[in-house]
Amino acid sequence: MLRSWIKAPVRHLLVARARTRLPALAARLAEPARMLLNGLGRALEAPDPVAAPRIARIEALRRELLADPTELEVVDYGAGRAGSGPAPTIRRPVAVACRASKSPFWCRILFEMMRAMAPCRAVELGTCVGISASYQATAQELAGGGHLWTLEGAPALAALARRNLEGLGLSSVTVVEGPFADTLEGVLDVAAPVDWAFIDGHHEERATLTYFRAFLPHLAERAVLLFDDIAWRPACVGPGRPSGGTSASPCRSTSGRWVSV
Repeated sequence: MLRSWIKAPVRHLLVARARTRLPALAARLAEPARMLLNGLGRALEAPDPVAAPRIARIEALRRELLADPTELEVVDYGAGRAGSGPAPTIRRPVAVACRASKSPFWCRILFEMMRAMAPCRAVELGTCVGISASYQATAQELAGGGHLWTLEGAPALAALARRNLEGLGLSSVTVVEGPFADTLEGVLDVAAPVDWAFIDGHHEERATLTYFRAFLPHLAERAVLLFDDIAWRPACVGPGRPSGGTSASPCRSTSGRWVSV
């Protein structure tokens, strides 16, 4: 309780400071970094009249899922691994699974950044119950359309995500079921050229770098890769530095074709 009480005013202070600094910073950046920063700035404001009702529907779905005690049999692939023996199956309530979704705050940032970039062909690793996919698919739709491929290892979660996306009327989404190691290459072959990727699964150094390298030959001329839950520790490094490095900086190609944040 105390931690939540402290975090709220600190977040408000940081948001207020960001509002004053982001425009000047964005003006000094080249695309696509400038577009991402502009999207981040919009995420710090109230949703516009077009986005607000769509976001409200997704958050209403989130509240339903957080109150759902239904148990699912979830195959635990270790967040993406395959080929290391049979994966264990665990029983997990829908409510517990939903808690792993990105928070409304971070989903809004994801939404506005994606809306600013307006990608046509997007890929997500880590569907869970479909909350972040709903935000991305909605942003894509409002930005002019496109398609999102979202990968989920656990069949029960993939099925639930499909129902959730269909319930929101989001038809330009393909939920791909199976371990990332088995499905990613096939998805990239179909989705290329990819201009947006949100990697939110298998949070380990080797896996992160493997996915990063897998995406590179399949990227569009202007593309963005976002890696979630990166912790600066030896077991999980950011894609912008080699194993054992200490720099916590974003990674940008020398050609300017893509930016990883």
